[in-house]
Amino acid sequence: MLFSFKKIIAVALLVLQSAVCLAADGKNIILLVPDGCGVSHQTLARWFKGAPLASDKLNSGLCITHSGNSMITGSAAAATAFATGHKTWEQEGGVKCVGILPDSLVFPQPRKLPPQQQWRPVATVLEAARVCGKSTGIVATARVSHATPAAFSSHWHERDNENVIIKQQVYQNIDVVFGGGMSHLLPDSLPQGKRSDGENLQDVLSSRGYKVITRKSELKKLPSDTRKVWGLFNRSHLNHDINRPYFGKEEPSLAEMTSAAISILSRNPKGFFLLVEGSQVDFTSHNNDPVGVVTEYLAFDSAVGVALDFARKNKNTIVMVFPDHDNGGLSLGLRGDTYTDMPTSKVIPHLKKARITAGGLLDTLIRSQKTASADFGFVTSALKDFMGIESLDAQDSLDVKELISSVKNGKRSDPDIAAVGRIISRRASIGWTTHGHCGTNVWIYGLGVEFDSLIDNTDIARICFEKLGVSSDSINSILFQEVKELFAEFKDITIIIDSSEAGEAKGSVSVAIPGKSAVFPFFKNEIHLSNGKVLQMDGITVYSEKSGKVYLPMQALKLFKKM
Repeated sequence: MLFSFKKIIAVALLVLQSAVCLAADGKNIILLVPDGCGVSHQTLARWFKGAPLASDKLNSGLCITHSGNSMITGSAAAATAFATGHKTWEQEGGVKCVGILPDSLVFPQPRKLPPQQQWRPVATVLEAARVCGKSTGIVATARVSHATPAAFSSHWHERDNENVIIKQQVYQNIDVVFGGGMSHLLPDSLPQGKRSDGENLQDVLSSRGYKVITRKSELKKLPSDTRKVWGLFNRSHLNHDINRPYFGKEEPSLAEMTSAAISILSRNPKGFFLLVEGSQVDFTSHNNDPVGVVTEYLAFDSAVGVALDFARKNKNTIVMVFPDHDNGGLSLGLRGDTYTDMPTSKVIPHLKKARITAGGLLDTLIRSQKTASADFGFVTSALKDFMGIESLDAQDSLDVKELISSVKNGKRSDPDIAAVGRIISRRASIGWTTHGHCGTNVWIYGLGVEFDSLIDNTDIARICFEKLGVSSDSINSILFQEVKELFAEFKDITIIIDSSEAGEAKGSVSVAIPGKSAVFPFFKNEIHLSNGKVLQMDGITVYSEKSGKVYLPMQALKLFKKM
């Protein structure tokens, strides 16, 4: 899907929402993504469950995952691929793009992108659904500004700048957002706030008609006529599913959030688009924690069941279930030649004894050591109480000693969590090859949709655009016009780009001709007119820091002319 960005503006202005959205095959589209999950993760979860998984009977195939610069993708590049249909870059120490094209590609063949495409925002399937009048939603167990949801709802070259990302999400008019990340809504003048731009985005949401909730009890009591809601149930990521009884009693499960989102979004007669991410299969895989992997996957599996129940009752609903990438190199079996003598009794009971994840155990130890001495007996007692581990061998003892100093210092680190994961993995005959992502193909399942046995991750976006009845070219033309090209018909125009604090989620572009002017704040869908009025546009103003260019919805020109 390499589109032409050189559109004739006069023609493009005639191609508005209803014109681009043709008869669609899918009234509703639900994408469910277990981040960082491979075939082995799913296999282990199925053995643990002792029954088929929700997706087992669906159409299935495999998906290629490489990014635009690496055989092994990151989450931002992967999500950009299946949200937009385009490969992009995610490089440690370099750019980590969400919803933005790079300047070049290494795979599948090295090439430089045309100048007009370099560092340009590209439309997502969520944005396309909104343009077509559908309701849109995001559900995640991570911060909602984390990589995967960010790639569907924002455009920036650095996935870690979550203040810029969540500001775009607030002004994208997404109908339902459930997950974590409240701190990125709030100014740093408040105790839990992280925003340096001074904006209180929670107040912005309220002023724009959203109900903002923070507790599971509020989710359950939402009025039956609710249409717009943000629910952020933790200042950062939500707690792991198995840990919620200890650390997150007022946090809803992924299935509960998915059910509530579908209930709200389905009130739109035109249908909806919903992204659901089981974010923390990835987190626990990075830490090689098998208890976290299986319990997070099964929490995700319950959400898949919710989506499939709805889809089977509403036949014009399309469901696709797929990971963004593999993680950890999980294997069922360790080194040795006894692999043909491996009943489930040698694996699953060691996992089912656990009442908490490896990270949850560390949190518990750190909290408890304030009233107890953090010594060897203290840690081994906790392993017995929370993990069902009765005795330790020499290697286990070394791992326990590694934990004690961190517990005493009150600091939680990934290597410490991995040490707990090793103790459990050895008992359950589970192996790991890495603490990072893997470049293997991943599985994909679908209901109400067919695909080839092997597809690329960009094909997922292509399928979604087709089911929406739109072309990505037309959505890109509607949403992202370079400001100087958009206003090129005015001979005496002055365009000033104030980008000095764009990385702090500030900045704007001003457009002026004799007798009228307007300001477009970055990352918002607002136009501030010289007559004092503030109007809303169909899309947001995007500043590309790598190119120095600003992109506006083509509607901006129409509104400017009407001043």
